[in-house]
Amino acid sequence: MKENAATAKPYNYLCRAVKRSAKEDKEHLIRPVCKEVQDAIMQNKTKAVYEGVRKITCKQAPSIIKDKGGMVLTAPTAVKKRWKEYFDELYNDPNGVTKTF
Repeated sequence: MKENAATAKPYNYLCRAVKRSAKEDKEHLIRPVCKEVQDAIMQNKTKAVYEGVRKITCKQAPSIIKDKGGMVLTAPTAVKKRWKEYFDELYNDPNGVTKTF
């Protein structure tokens, strides 16, 4: 029991530090978007207002693109190349359809 109590205090401290850091990072991310929304409101740009609000409130799931071997692609050029390969395979059917009526 002493071991659990001894490790719990540093663990809790580190958890609070991580949460505090995440909260600060979120503030740094959201603050410029809020400023853009306020400026758009003053200029009557409703489309920009709705886009800014959507950026702040919507949760976006990260899109994970994998190559044919199952490896995760992170480079934008590699992701674009994989999308091109996918659509080439999708729309260029190797079996082909014969047009006989």
